[in-house]
Amino acid sequence: MIHTHTLSLSFMLFSFFFGAGNLILPPLLGKHAGTTLATALLGFATSAVLIPIAGLITIAHAGGIVPLSERVGKRFAHLYPAITLLVIGPALSIPRAGIVPFALAIAPLIHRANTTLLAQLIYTTCFFIVSYWLCMRPHTLSNTLGKVLTPALLVLVLLLFLASFTPTLGPYLPAQGAYATHIPFSQGFLDGYLTTDALASLMFGNMILTYLHRTRYTTAPFPPTPANTLADMRTVAWIAGVMLFFTYGVLAHLGALSARQLPHTVNGAHILASVSRHLFGKAGIALLGLIFTIACLTTCAGLLVCVSEYFHKRAPRVSYLCWIRLFTISGFALANTGLERILAYGTPLLMILYPISLVLIGISHLERLIRIPRAAYRLTVWSAGTLSTCAVGTPLVAHTRIGHVLNTLIHTLPLAQEQLCWLIPSAAVLILSTAHARLREKTCTPRGTLPLTDN
Repeated sequence: MIHTHTLSLSFMLFSFFFGAGNLILPPLLGKHAGTTLATALLGFATSAVLIPIAGLITIAHAGGIVPLSERVGKRFAHLYPAITLLVIGPALSIPRAGIVPFALAIAPLIHRANTTLLAQLIYTTCFFIVSYWLCMRPHTLSNTLGKVLTPALLVLVLLLFLASFTPTLGPYLPAQGAYATHIPFSQGFLDGYLTTDALASLMFGNMILTYLHRTRYTTAPFPPTPANTLADMRTVAWIAGVMLFFTYGVLAHLGALSARQLPHTVNGAHILASVSRHLFGKAGIALLGLIFTIACLTTCAGLLVCVSEYFHKRAPRVSYLCWIRLFTISGFALANTGLERILAYGTPLLMILYPISLVLIGISHLERLIRIPRAAYRLTVWSAGTLSTCAVGTPLVAHTRIGHVLNTLIHTLPLAQEQLCWLIPSAAVLILSTAHARLREKTCTPRGTLPLTDN
């Protein structure tokens, strides 16, 4: 039987993941995939659902993000969680969550520039005030998000789904674009990769561990064992994953149905706006605005709590509420600089950190089968980080000689066109460094003694 706290945490975790990007990508996938939607959706779910679930379980196995990072090194354990939280939180996702609902659902209805700016300030002020209020009592966040806002969000998405059975939409068209020229599963996997939810899963997993100990285990007669924690994390992760898969399927289905009647839509937000208007008229825009606002509000609140609790633990002299105020104010300020600027500086940083997170998740699960030396952890993580940094930074120096050389080298690597140039080299480094460590142990260990482990 699933515990009430566990179910509430699952809904809260779903709300953390399901932000603006997760709303926008599936409809576009559905429109382009068409009749190959089922296969494409499985690929999308592999990278946008299964890998984040693996990240959550990784955190439960390791006992937190810091113990996991310490397998690479002490300095890395201090820098990686802090930098990652700052990038996915105050620098990118928090301000993006504050401005995306306005930019996609409200701004198109306003035709005067001065009025748009004033309306944006009013909207973002209200948005961040509500976010701050939700975060003031983090111990009640699972109840607020898990029992109120997330069910409301799911009901609104379900309403769109039920309305889609009208005969004015559909049927599916043949696949188009990349889905017509590539294997639908692999293209769906690459589109799911763009959600970067595996990166967030490590940080949210750390927060879910805290909530499990704060709510689930306070009433338990005995202290929790690692096996209890792992089992509860698996339950929370899989329930949230099933809800994500269902929601992605609904949104992709809407996108596929829209291709015939609404062929001129150019992105996921435009597809959802056009479908909502087609099904409900002007009320559809209000419905879509409400969906975007709730989705972004829950994600913003989750990130604010996650980042503030981490830095409060690292610097306990600064209170939790002070960190919340700092990140709320910075989020409000950055949100009003404009969505384009936020994405311009935030996305490259995200694409550098994302491969590192995937490598940590992959090696952690592989370590359950074979022992991975600490040197292999370190070399593989640094190789993934170096290659992703070169891939992201090359366009900035493209006009120089070194930029030309780097660009040539990067594009000779396998999967470079799919933004996965780091994958094969990192796997090779892992295999070679592990084999070298094993060989060194055999040659350096006297017969009759056991090799010392470095994990």
